[in-house]
Order: sequence, then structure tokens, then C-alpha cells
Amino acid sequence: MYIIALIGIGLFFHGFILMTITAFRVNKQWGLAVLLVPFAQVFFPVYHWQKSKTAFSSLILGLSLWMGTAIIFGEGALDEYWLDSVNQAQSAEFIANNPKIPTMSLEQRIKKYNRTGIHAYRSGRVIKHKKYRQVNVNQLHNFTGESIKITLHNKVIRVGILSAIKPKSIELHNYLGGGELSYEVALNHIRSASVEVNR
Repeated sequence: MYIIALIGIGLFFHGFILMTITAFRVNKQWGLAVLLVPFAQVFFPVYHWQKSKTAFSSLILGLSLWMGTAIIFGEGALDEYWLDSVNQAQSAEFIANNPKIPTMSLEQRIKKYNRTGIHAYRSGRVIKHKKYRQVNVNQLHNFTGESIKITLHNKVIRVGILSAIKPKSIELHNYLGGGELSYEVALNHIRSASVEVNR
């Protein structure tokens, strides 16, 4: 369902850009207000409805699709999309240094992954061959700020910095392609957890 959310985001930004252009055409003050001042996008159509009705409609429709999808599908319709990106990036980093891995079965890949670790990139420097020790999931609050690896009940492995512990979930932080990504994982989805061994 993340496709609906992506359409909503696209319509929202299309409406915002269109409204900003329309506001600058009215005068510079309105343009700057719509661009920089919160809720000016709501007040501008009140005074200039005929000029801004298309932009306002696009903005509201996009926001409705975006927020509606997130509310209807719980933790966020885009979660799986971004988490798939995390998996692909982590797999790509590992496979780049292990060209034979794509021909292996999933179980063989997991064993090799656990044995050799991965190559991860954080802030422009390379962290090589991470080693992990298993810990109790209930003890994860003791490892906030550390690199952890969790295995979910569906055998998906996630690696990241443990940035927060919540009553029913944990928050992981990853560095991808020069950017950063944080996401939550429900505690009841975690089968096992390991913490990076500091050497």
C-alpha cells in the first residue's frame, strides 16, 4: 500500500510547489509567506481562491492520501518500502565483497553472514567484519547507542544502531548512501538479538 502513500506525497508536493509559484505571482510577500510560514498555505487560498484552488486541491488530496494510508495501515505504509531499501543496501554491501553469495540458498547466506559479518558504511568510513554476541531481547535497553543485529520471526535480519527503546518496539538507525534512516521494529516480531562485540 506504500504506492498510495507515495502518490499522496507526490500530489502534496505538487500542490505546495504550485501554490508557492501562484503566491509569488500575486506578490513577493505572499510567496515568501507560503514558502516559509506554517499554515500560510491555508490562509492564502482564503484571499485568492480563484488563483489557488487547483494547487490547494492537490495539496489537500495528497495530504489526505498520505496521512490516511498511514492511519489505516498502522505503523506506516512506507515502513516496508524503506526497510526493503535497508535490506537491499545491506545485502548489496555484503554481496559486493562476496560475489558467490547470490547462488547460495537463504540458509547458506545467513550462515555466511553470521560467520563473516558485513561491510557497512557509516559517515564515510568503513566498518569491517563486525562480530556479534547474542543477548536477551528483554535486555536490549542496556545497549542503547550500540550496533545490534536482530533476527525476526520471518528470518529477516536487520542491522543498525539501537537508538531508542519503547514499550512495544525498538528504534534502529541506519546510514545509507550518505543519508540516514530510522525505523521501528515491534518487540513481538523479534526472535533473537545480538550486540556488536567491541574489539
